[in-house]
Amino acid sequence: MDLRNLTGIDNPSEFNVTDFSLGFGVTGIAIDASSSWANEYTNGTGSNQFYSNADLSLTLGSAMNRAFDASASLFSPRVWNGTIEYSASTAAVPEPSSLAILGIGAGIVGLVSIRRRRREQKQVAAG
Repeated sequence: MDLRNLTGIDNPSEFNVTDFSLGFGVTGIAIDASSSWANEYTNGTGSNQFYSNADLSLTLGSAMNRAFDASASLFSPRVWNGTIEYSASTAAVPEPSSLAILGIGAGIVGLVSIRRRRREQKQVAAG
């Protein structure tokens, strides 16, 4: 379907993506769509390029026709016209260092358990 015939100036760009999670501190994402998809935008003014609430911050202002292509032209200032639906997770996500400590702790518990079993087996054999 060619969305260029359905959208007008300053209307949202419509697309749906499979749900995904972004961790804290993600600094950017890119939308890479087929050539028949017409992304919509508004020219940036300096005051319409930022959005923030308690859960997320958006810093807009530039666009390219080919994501992650250094030879593509950068258009600036651009503000993507779109809607983001999200839910913020309140569950704590363990950091890698916490996971490493958990793994070390599990390894120690396993070693203690093996030593205890061997000691009990020796006592039964000697008994």
